[in-house]
Amino acid sequence: MCLPVRSFFAAALALLLAAPPTSAAEPVALKWKLKAGQTWYYTTVQDTKMNVKQGVVAQEMLMKQTSDVRWAVESIDEEGNARATLTMEHIRSESGPADDTAVFDSADEKLPEGADESSIEAMRAGLNEPIYLVLDPTGKVLDVRLSDEFSKKIKESPQYGQLAGLFSRENLKQMVSANTIELPVEPLAKGDTWERQSFLTDPLAGKLKLSTTYRYDGLWEHAGQRLDKISTTASVSPADEQKLSPLTVKDQKMNGVVWFDRGLGRIAEMSMSMKVASELSFGAGASKLERIVITSMHSKLSDKPPSQPQKKPDSNAEKPAGKPEKAASKAAEDL
Repeated sequence: MCLPVRSFFAAALALLLAAPPTSAAEPVALKWKLKAGQTWYYTTVQDTKMNVKQGVVAQEMLMKQTSDVRWAVESIDEEGNARATLTMEHIRSESGPADDTAVFDSADEKLPEGADESSIEAMRAGLNEPIYLVLDPTGKVLDVRLSDEFSKKIKESPQYGQLAGLFSRENLKQMVSANTIELPVEPLAKGDTWERQSFLTDPLAGKLKLSTTYRYDGLWEHAGQRLDKISTTASVSPADEQKLSPLTVKDQKMNGVVWFDRGLGRIAEMSMSMKVASELSFGAGASKLERIVITSMHSKLSDKPPSQPQKKPDSNAEKPAGKPEKAASKAAEDL
């Protein structure tokens, strides 16, 4: 027996009205969960191509760097701040003109032919020397300093001037902050955004301001895990807008993704891509220097040194509750 069309739609409407509304996921307070005695590793790969042109002279420079850094938490104070160390245990770098790159591997004592000695000196100075830092529960870097032995190496180095600037307290703080994420204290709902500012020093352009916007994209299934996705966009500009800067940014695009493990309370994976076209002016009569820098970076968490086999994920390990949102395609993960 067939229901009249009007009766069919009336029944469907009644069922629809009776169904409970779909509720959005509850806001979540993401926090770093650091405990004394914890140790973990990040392997980071950074690939950079820089095209420079001044007058009729043009050159393409390449740099690919892979580093293995160990994090170790020493203690937690009464305010919840963590005292930790970062130690670079291995680095491999391939850099130089596109047609003549030199390879340096910290596992090899031999200095590569044609390598930039000051760069090699900087990498070797920091190898296996801890950097001490203090992090609060949001991931904000409160303080950072070199070990006494690290400071001694820098002072005794023939490249002291360059290394002292590179490893100054301010520069160190910015370098470490670039490998963490400062989370808001307030719970996050999907789509919420927050901003952070940091400063960096360019050898030619001087002090620059990096403005980063973070967007919480909810819980996703990524690489076989339930992880919180945080998308990032950023822009760079002269630090002092009132002061004449030699740098003019012509075009820029910076974006990335941070995958945060709320169960572990730390970054599980992070990627970033950047393209910045700029122009540097050195005064009347001097040719302008044009630069296009393209960089990609990928960092991944490990609980073992990279030379050791990795443990299989523990199916009983702490995981965030709730049904993960699945990306429709790989392209949906890109900004």
